[in-house]
Amino acid sequence: FEASTGVFPTAEGAAQFAALCTLAAAIEAADSLEVEEVTAQLKNLVLHEFYGNISFDKLGQCQKTYMVLQFPIVTAEKTSMDVDAQIVYPEFAAQSNFVFPKPTWAQQRCHYHTRGCSGHGTCNSEGVCECTDSRHFSGPNCQEVEVHLSASNSLTALFVGLAAFGAVSVLLATWSAIMIVVRRRRKRIKRLVTGLEQAVRSEDEERRKAAIFELRALGWSFFQVDDQVGALRRKISEESGVSLAYLLSSDFLELAQSRSGMEDPTFYDLKDVFFFGANAIGAEQVCPRDGGRGCALVDALPRRHRGSCTHFLSWTWGYRVSTVRAALQHWLDMSLEGTRAEEVFLYMCFFVNNQYRILVNNEKTGAEDLEGVFQQNLIRIGHVVAVLDTWDNPRYLTRIWTIFEQVISIKLNIPVTMVLPYQASLELLQEFDRGKEGILRVKNSLTQVNSEEARAYAAEDECLVKELISRDLGFKQVDERIVQFMIRWIGAVMEAHMKKLVDGSNPDCPPLPDLPSKATVVSMCSSPSPPSPSVFDVQIGGHADVHIGSSSPHSRRSRYATMV
Repeated sequence: FEASTGVFPTAEGAAQFAALCTLAAAIEAADSLEVEEVTAQLKNLVLHEFYGNISFDKLGQCQKTYMVLQFPIVTAEKTSMDVDAQIVYPEFAAQSNFVFPKPTWAQQRCHYHTRGCSGHGTCNSEGVCECTDSRHFSGPNCQEVEVHLSASNSLTALFVGLAAFGAVSVLLATWSAIMIVVRRRRKRIKRLVTGLEQAVRSEDEERRKAAIFELRALGWSFFQVDDQVGALRRKISEESGVSLAYLLSSDFLELAQSRSGMEDPTFYDLKDVFFFGANAIGAEQVCPRDGGRGCALVDALPRRHRGSCTHFLSWTWGYRVSTVRAALQHWLDMSLEGTRAEEVFLYMCFFVNNQYRILVNNEKTGAEDLEGVFQQNLIRIGHVVAVLDTWDNPRYLTRIWTIFEQVISIKLNIPVTMVLPYQASLELLQEFDRGKEGILRVKNSLTQVNSEEARAYAAEDECLVKELISRDLGFKQVDERIVQFMIRWIGAVMEAHMKKLVDGSNPDCPPLPDLPSKATVVSMCSSPSPPSPSVFDVQIGGHADVHIGSSSPHSRRSRYATMV
């Protein structure tokens, strides 16, 4: 190239030539010019060329590692011409450490020409020496200043110093008074903003107007108030969850059945009838998060059915409505004794995500900003409730979303409560009663985890979640963590069940009748005996602890709870 053109080849030219070589190799391998066939060959291509080893990751990005060069910082002893640029990345080839932020060229020239401001100052970003002690060092190079004071000069300096001291004292007093006023004003504004948030959250129009009036009186402009109200509504919407009482209500059940035309639809069945068509729920309502038309389902619910999330629900849209309702009813009866369903609000993606942006307009994906928003929500809410449809090869362990939610909860040391519908929990205990054979069957069923083969409804979501898993822990470690979690859960449930048998509480309890799929019955039989274990919360972080609670001494219900 140099011989024929007289110009030394650039890196860009080499990269373009390597790209053409790669495309040619893919076309030859595909033996076709069809885009799909050439693309398929590019995905699996591994090419060894003068440019290096060329291959592509799952996102279509070239996996070649590029070297990063950086010129060293100019010092008082050397200029940029004295030393060549050095490799700072990748680490295995680095010749020096990467420096960021690097001093400006003006700072470096100043440092070189003034010999570091003669050691008595620093070079600012404009390349000018700022002397550390202006009384003794001054000038462009911070040279030492010789001071000769006569007696009269000393007296003059004394008076000047006293006057300066007095002036400074007055300024400090004035500044202190101003800061007291400012702090009081800030505290008042903070109280008003808090009151404004409470008014917006409770939809109290009178309190909202009163808070706005006082903020305007304190000097806030109309635009400041409007921005604040918009930010509060966005925050409230993003932190809202659907009421457990609503999910268990006949209103929700009838809405799901009437819209789907099915007795027991899945949430995939509800997707189209809730968010598409002329009667889509919330389609004409303005979203408080982005101001666009179409809001999250939770924002379209009556005020009493939404509130700040208390629990994060880990589940899958493939569940039937009856499965979710039965599991949540069982959880409420067994684990939340003394808590009203109206006090529990769930972060349930079907309700809290704006499906008009994800499903209808395809503006974003469910996996968008996983490491940011998703983990922040988990930490903020602080408790995960995971719904299993059954203990026998549960769908839960085949979905990449639920596996990801479990492993992130473990990683962040977030408590996880595993719940089953009543009938499924009863069948689990009956399997334990079969002895070793039954216990091993349960173990084998609940430890079949293969995150690399797990699926998601949206292929793009699946790809993004798996990419994050492969970059963070890796599929093997994720599988191992989930398996260990499930083993501890099985152990906790079995231990509590055995304790119940050993305690002899109601040993003559009659067999349970078959229950319908929408069963909300949670009492196995009445029991005058001492309370039995009821709640199994497995908290896995750096270590594993199994915490087994007990039911209230006033409760007369048997507490066979298949929960963690």
